[in-house]
Amino acid sequence: MANVDIVITGLGHLTAPSLGAYQLTVGFDPAILSVSGVVFGDPLLGDQLDLSFFGTLAGWSLLLSNLMEFNETSFDSISTLESGRAGDFTLATLSFDVLARGTSPLTLGIGSLSDASGVPLDATTVNGSITAVPEPTGWLLLGTGFAALGPYKSRR
Repeated sequence: MANVDIVITGLGHLTAPSLGAYQLTVGFDPAILSVSGVVFGDPLLGDQLDLSFFGTLAGWSLLLSNLMEFNETSFDSISTLESGRAGDFTLATLSFDVLARGTSPLTLGIGSLSDASGVPLDATTVNGSITAVPEPTGWLLLGTGFAALGPYKSRR
């Protein structure tokens, strides 16, 4: 399994501009990776689009075998988003299952990115990659362990 944090930086800390909604896409190599889930929010700061605990409209879907989309819209007020949110935080953590050994490019696309008032925000994206090594299965590990114990037979 591989996890990727999608982080936003450069917003105003406890001031405008804030983030009120986003819709992003991530492209990947489906021969190497398979999307297994998305967790919204920052692991340390909590969901910075849900500061009042009113909830958000969030979801993700696989658009093509090599392209997934995820989005979130805040139900918080403009003043709450602008006065209570950090300037840099994790939007979501994407989880991938590793299907094969190799390196998969990750391309980030912006469908929409808007502040608390709905005004579009400009952003620069940084693409990345995952070098994947499949995890060995339990039977393989167990067999390897028994094979390693072979030379240590008890002597009677």
